[in-house]
Amino acid sequence: MDSDYVNLLLHLQKSPKELHPAVFSSLVQQLNNLPVPFSTTLTASVIASPAWDESNLTSLLFAFRQATHFKAEQILKSSTTGISLAPTASWKFRGWIGSICSGARTGSSKARIAVLGGLIIGSEELKEKLNVGGAHAKIENELVVAVADYLSSTELTDHWSSDFRDIRDHRHTSDIVIVLVSESLPLVQDRKLRLIDLPRLVSLCLDRISRYFDAGHVLSVQRSLKDDPRDSSSRLPRIARLTSKAISALSDNPGSKINELTDCLEASIDLFGSMAVTLEGDWIASETNRSDPGELEQGYAYLCGIITIDI
Repeated sequence: MDSDYVNLLLHLQKSPKELHPAVFSSLVQQLNNLPVPFSTTLTASVIASPAWDESNLTSLLFAFRQATHFKAEQILKSSTTGISLAPTASWKFRGWIGSICSGARTGSSKARIAVLGGLIIGSEELKEKLNVGGAHAKIENELVVAVADYLSSTELTDHWSSDFRDIRDHRHTSDIVIVLVSESLPLVQDRKLRLIDLPRLVSLCLDRISRYFDAGHVLSVQRSLKDDPRDSSSRLPRIARLTSKAISALSDNPGSKINELTDCLEASIDLFGSMAVTLEGDWIASETNRSDPGELEQGYAYLCGIITIDI
């Protein structure tokens, strides 16, 4: 067995405080070179590693995204042209994706979201080069299950309380996981989102948006942050779009309860209304700001950039 493969597995299972920088490039290389049965084992071992936390989950997503591109290029280069009885490039790619998905069916839901997020983003980017329909569908199915598992793991353990929970009762969660979900889940068909606790997802997204703006203290946040939510490179618009997608999927789901939909809509309106009131209050309380109405307008523009991001 390849010594690099063994060393990679050993390094992941030791759970070092900081992963070696070469781990991710080694992971990409092994995912591309190992035969299908071993790629399943490697994926399962990666997800089972205790090394993953908020500091490196994004790198894990990027590694599988990069591996998807490299594998597609490898398959396309080795594929024959013209009439042939050999498996097509799409068939080979679908088989490789299937092997990765098989290894991502158990373990930490956070790591699974990162792995599957990398796969679905990578396959989406390959649509012009390769027929990824069947592969994309497999990833969608596993990603929905992983997100559903994550949301259920963040639920209240008291069943009596959860029956009467308020969608506006925002509870802090791992920010990086919501960011990863916002980058990958929008690539899934709406009809497949029925397995997910959509009201819970909306609640977590609104919580992230509220905390980004310090519950409406936009003027102070605006001065301290360089990440303009109106900028396409900002992560916040992705979370806003995910919120919109979740509400849309909830409204299109005939099995959903009408009160769940109205609660989500009311929570969204209440949140932004409350932040707007806080913004205006901060501006009125500040003599400096009152002499500069333009800062209030800019603060409103920040909020409106998020409210209208998906219109």
